[in-house]
Amino acid sequence: MKELKLFIQEQSNELAMRLLEEMLAGNAVAVANPHWPKRFTETIVEVIDPTVVVIDKVAARRVANTDVPEHSSLVATTSGTSGLPKGICHSWANLEASAKASLSYLGANKGEGLWINALPINHVGGFTTITKSYFANHRLETLGSFDYATFDEIARRSDAPVFTSLVKANLSKLDLSVFEKILLGAGTPPSKRPVNAVVTYGLTETGSGCVYDGVALLDVVIQVVEGEVLLKGPMIAQSYRNGTPLTDTNGFFHTGDSGSLGDDGLLSVTGRISEVINTGGEKVAPNTVEEVINEATDLPEYAIFGCRDEEFGEVVAVAIAHHEESRITLESLQQIVAEKLPRYCIPRRLFAVDTLPKTDLGKVQRKRLTEIFSTAR
Repeated sequence: MKELKLFIQEQSNELAMRLLEEMLAGNAVAVANPHWPKRFTETIVEVIDPTVVVIDKVAARRVANTDVPEHSSLVATTSGTSGLPKGICHSWANLEASAKASLSYLGANKGEGLWINALPINHVGGFTTITKSYFANHRLETLGSFDYATFDEIARRSDAPVFTSLVKANLSKLDLSVFEKILLGAGTPPSKRPVNAVVTYGLTETGSGCVYDGVALLDVVIQVVEGEVLLKGPMIAQSYRNGTPLTDTNGFFHTGDSGSLGDDGLLSVTGRISEVINTGGEKVAPNTVEEVINEATDLPEYAIFGCRDEEFGEVVAVAIAHHEESRITLESLQQIVAEKLPRYCIPRRLFAVDTLPKTDLGKVQRKRLTEIFSTAR
């Protein structure tokens, strides 16, 4: 029977190479963060359902509840922003297709490059730096966390082109000119987008980004049906952990994201359908409001979300981290939005927060904001 090995340990180059070796040997792998709370880790173990658990290099066998799908090389877990995480089985062919399509778009020459990664490899965005570097025959530096000085030092001393994946919060702390290309996982691109940044769109189920700058990568097909983005391609995961397929009978994965295709064929994603704010019968995509605010301001950390309201059902609200430093008022944000969007898109409430609730990959948990502030005034 195929082995599925779950590694619960600090991420490092050593762990990255071990994961690669296991997959090349025909096993499946999964990764969990050793700093997660015990109860959440137990949940993840149940979701992944491994046959072996490796904690700090000590392996223990486990009886899995379900046979490991023979096609699987990686079992990745979704971020859980819309409920409990799900286990997603990627085959080696899925990972290869994802890596090669990405490398082709980036113009990354084989054997001439360095990938630096500090994104968590328990998520597919961080994990696929391992497979990208492998298929490109590039060197890989996997850091345990974002130590910016180390990150910068490694990039500067490289003689080869340097590639990396970042989240928006990292941009302001690095000299971005030293990187050849930056893959930027961003639902809403930053207002000051670096010229060498590629805005990616994808999900755990699609093996990380499969649409770059609105353009479908090699062999990817995009459809928008009744406002929902559907994706098809060789990098789409073959099944959930229990073996059930992810795609419909035509091979399309239904993302749960709302979006549209422009006249130029570029995909524009406006956010999770489940995060759409229904205010007085009108529907507002949070990303649409954020794009307008980003054009006019340079707020470092904020989020638009829906706040429950007795009169309108929901109203548009904004949560701003370190609000006292930004010195922006609700009235000024209202004026900015009113100039570009209909009246129902205007934020009606502003909340100052120390930090925004996020997943460990840096995605803002809008539903959590709704839960926290819906009873506040």
